Amino acid sequence: WLTTALRAQISRLTLRIPVVGALSWHHEAAAVCETLATMLEGGGDLISGLEQAQEVLSSPEIAARLERTRTDVRTGVDLGAALSEHRVLPPLVLATIRAGISGGDLPGAARRATRACLERQDRVTQRLMTLLEPAVIGVLAIAVLWIVYALVSGMLAMNDLQGL
Repeated sequence: WLTTALRAQISRLTLRIPVVGALSWHHEAAAVCETLATMLEGGGDLISGLEQAQEVLSSPEIAARLERTRTDVRTGVDLGAALSEHRVLPPLVLATIRAGISGGDLPGAARRATRACLERQDRVTQRLMTLLEPAVIGVLAIAVLWIVYALVSGMLAMNDLQGL
């Protein structure tokens, strides 16, 4: 029931949510970097590496950005400039890729960028869980209080009926 347009809209909205957006963006960036590194290390060219990376992505928004990047690279634009212009990768990951381009080791830089994305995902996930634990405890406390209130009010109501 999810149309392509609806999936793209949900993807755009997801990327704007503060914590969830960062997790999603870093997840997609890790997939792009890992696929690109694998293709380049295996002897593939940059355009086919970007095409394969686009096929791996689960976010239609990031896939569309990568498609625009691939088109720009095909027309002669520098990879770092195209990635920056279309905001395919987070800033730290983009800086790692640019350093690899200028140093002549794009596959190695893409592997380092993948590790950076995965580490960032772990940190954000740990922070999110740290924030969620008290919230879950609070919700459970409210549920237990509601059950206790229901039991006590039921016992008091039965006690009032006995007095009649």
